[in-house]
Amino acid sequence: MKHAVNATVIRRFGLGYVQRRITGGPLAGLWFVASKRVYYSPWFWNGSYEEETCRFLQSVVPADAVCYDIGANLGYHTLILAGSAQRGQVLAFEPLPQVCEVLARNLALNGVRNVTVVRKVAARQSGVVTLAKSVEIDQATMKYAADAGSSRSLELITCEAVTLDEFVAQGQVPPTFLKIDVEGAEVDVLAGATEVLRRYHPTVLCETHGDAAAQGVYQLLHALGYTLYRVTSRLEPIASAAMVPTNMNEGHLFARHE
Repeated sequence: MKHAVNATVIRRFGLGYVQRRITGGPLAGLWFVASKRVYYSPWFWNGSYEEETCRFLQSVVPADAVCYDIGANLGYHTLILAGSAQRGQVLAFEPLPQVCEVLARNLALNGVRNVTVVRKVAARQSGVVTLAKSVEIDQATMKYAADAGSSRSLELITCEAVTLDEFVAQGQVPPTFLKIDVEGAEVDVLAGATEVLRRYHPTVLCETHGDAAAQGVYQLLHALGYTLYRVTSRLEPIASAAMVPTNMNEGHLFARHE
């Protein structure tokens, strides 16, 4: 009970967030606000957080790109995308209210002007969705919503959802690059973006949380004419479903339309 009370106090009053200058890595010299109670926050500040992925993003995102950052969280990757797409723009999708506030703060601290925060979930269907949010870290996902009632580490939160197909059909600029990190709901995001993928052929970098998600991402994108690669220290081509690597928890698939 004490743990739950402390988590509630932290959420309500925004305690535990610290602003520090990043000392290394691709964002060295920028400021970043993160929660000091999260074990990986020091990696933000020393520049080691997913450094290989960040360097890869810098190498593949052109200066005039229109990037959709799906699952922007506190904005570490958003800052990478904004710096690469200097003549373009970034739309950062993040549904959690308190996380959005910190994301906006991280953008403002660094004078970033080419990012728009979209406070919605990118999903398979538009409407209202229920997410399972961790009480420990600033992450949420649809994948574990059914388990929230039996878990003290999860709480339910409702958010507005939109498909990327509908988002673009409403007049938003279509993406040329999609970065997806949604804690297991990767296929849902892509299933709601089939028309965008079919018509505009954005390049995709998708973090896959588990083998089933990796297979689902491969099947959907391959059917739409994409060539897929696994991102390691180099790009490893994936020529068939049988070649989708196992143990893809938090691995990355990169996809280009040929």
